[in-house]
Amino acid sequence: MSSVITPAKHRIAVSSLFLLNGFVFASWAARIPYFQEHFQLNNGQLGSLLLCLPIGSMLVLPLAGWLSTRFGSRMTAVLGAAVYCFCLIWIGFAPAIFWLGVALITMGASGNILNIAENTQGILVEGLYGRPILSSFHGMFSLGGMLGAAFTGLMIGLHVLPIYNFLGVGLICLFVPLLTTRYLFISDFGAATDQPLFVMPDSGLLKLGVIALCVMMGEVQWLTGVLYMFANICLAILHLQLRAILLFHWQWLLADSMVTG
Repeated sequence: MSSVITPAKHRIAVSSLFLLNGFVFASWAARIPYFQEHFQLNNGQLGSLLLCLPIGSMLVLPLAGWLSTRFGSRMTAVLGAAVYCFCLIWIGFAPAIFWLGVALITMGASGNILNIAENTQGILVEGLYGRPILSSFHGMFSLGGMLGAAFTGLMIGLHVLPIYNFLGVGLICLFVPLLTTRYLFISDFGAATDQPLFVMPDSGLLKLGVIALCVMMGEVQWLTGVLYMFANICLAILHLQLRAILLFHWQWLLADSMVTG
């Protein structure tokens, strides 16, 4: 099946997964102040809560690579995306801070599984094109983040509660892995069933990992703040547009009354 699918369709399918990843994450990030107020958390408690997401991501790191190797990145990406969307819905329905923390840990774990699997698919698509295109997939994640923040800002402006916001986004995004499954690669390069769950990295890879860890620590804090700020900007634009529309209609009605009068 994969041999008759054009490289463009493979690329669109993988891009959709990256777009979903960014959209779902931004939907949560833009609502963080709501949950802080809803559960009456101080800054220290909020920081501990936000730590749940990277904890889940870190705990599943060895397992994520093994899953892609053992079952293939296509199945792993589809299941990871489905659980990731479900976690967003779970967050909206979380009745207590404990369950919110559990949902964030699960979201971090499933997000990392999706991240590794979709990047594996991205490398396979890059091989079809014969030129570097992986950065375009990462750009789709950023685009998804901007769209997710903008949409959440719109929902905030319309006073839609997170429970309905997340339910709608989660259910709609669940269709993405279902629709893109047939356009993902079935077999990965070097796939094997006898790979160990964990292999000790060499010194060069370990140094690179430490650098990546330091970068990611800053990136998560920066990205969360930027997405929340972008959601507020979109909300302000929405308010200005609504005021402009109301002002236009008021002027039109005033002018019409003067003419008819």
